Amino acid sequence: MTATRFRSTAGRAGGQLLGWIDHWVAPAQERARRNAMVASTDLLHRRREREEVEEFLRVALRRAG
Repeated sequence: MTATRFRSTAGRAGGQLLGWIDHWVAPAQERARRNAMVASTDLLHRRREREEVEEFLRVALRRAG
């Protein structure tokens, strides 16, 4: 049974619920994608900063030793 057909047979309350779900799914997926991109960007920045600190310490230890 298709969603459209189910809506017509589900009655008013069921149709409203499915309508709400249809309107909720796309924005929820967009938010999830944005959150994943933000998290990925943050991890990238942290990794670059860690690598920069490691390189600084490596050079400083070489000079000191």
